[in-house]
Amino acid sequence: KCFGGHYPHLALSGWMRSGKDSIANFLRPKGYYKGSFAFALKEEVARAAGVPVEAMSEEPLRTQIRPVLQAWGTEFRRAQDPDYWVKKVQRYFEVENRVERRPLVFTDCRFLNELKLLKSFDFITIKVDMKREDVEAYLMKQGKGHDEIQKLLGHPSEQEWQDYDFDCTVRSVMGDLEGLYAQVMSIIETRQA
Repeated sequence: KCFGGHYPHLALSGWMRSGKDSIANFLRPKGYYKGSFAFALKEEVARAAGVPVEAMSEEPLRTQIRPVLQAWGTEFRRAQDPDYWVKKVQRYFEVENRVERRPLVFTDCRFLNELKLLKSFDFITIKVDMKREDVEAYLMKQGKGHDEIQKLLGHPSEQEWQDYDFDCTVRSVMGDLEGLYAQVMSIIETRQA
């Protein structure tokens, strides 16, 4: 059971642009709160870049800054301590979430230790499964070149989650958000606390 909430907590993994944030936005009116391993990362990078942290989630900066976030979060912080971001979220659960009773949806579960932490707090782990070719086509439409796309999708943060044994999988098809939402609601309805 989740922290006293009616709906279960959800941990989402999948390719960038596969619909994870769209799912979180869909769930917000249903009482879900969006959690994130990347919030602290965005705070650190925003502070260094001299921009408001909110700007990190808005286009065009969101797409432009991704390689910087990947490098800072993985090559720098995780190289120092593989559990750097996990420890921050664990502290949140152990201290602040005793007050927060709303169900959580994490949209940025990219590493095995992140998924294992959330699973230890009874999150349902969900793979948002979109074809890599569809993600590549989307990124090309956004002006990314082939080499840049391969570098982005080949990054460890886009690879490691693929080795996890998820509780559930939802199929994400470009342009069919309603179908994606229906699959997620089916999972929620069958797993309510």
